[in-house]
Amino acid sequence: MKHSKAITGQLYDEDGHGTHVAGIVGAVADNGAGIAGVSYNAKIIAINVFERNDKGEWLSSTDYMIKALSYIEELVSTGKVKNLHVINISSGQYAYDQSLEESIKRMSYTIFPFHLLL
Repeated sequence: MKHSKAITGQLYDEDGHGTHVAGIVGAVADNGAGIAGVSYNAKIIAINVFERNDKGEWLSSTDYMIKALSYIEELVSTGKVKNLHVINISSGQYAYDQSLEESIKRMSYTIFPFHLLL
């Protein structure tokens, strides 16, 4: 699997899951649509860590997730993103990985306080 679309800033959600989660979090209130997000004033950064393989299966890797976290770390440390409070990684499945845990701990203890939802 090539590392082509993941973590490129592309804002296309082929699966729809990320859009659904973002809607739950940040849907605008009082607009007549009948829903309000749990944090309707939230600003959301979408980062894709999944790709389809040749069989059409959605795949990700710890490497993709760590690169995404590093990208977020860069955005915060350069001041491009301020007041980051929550990072959601809704990957569907999770197997423990030491390098991912270390990346998360490094960010949460040394760069900025946030809540990570897995």
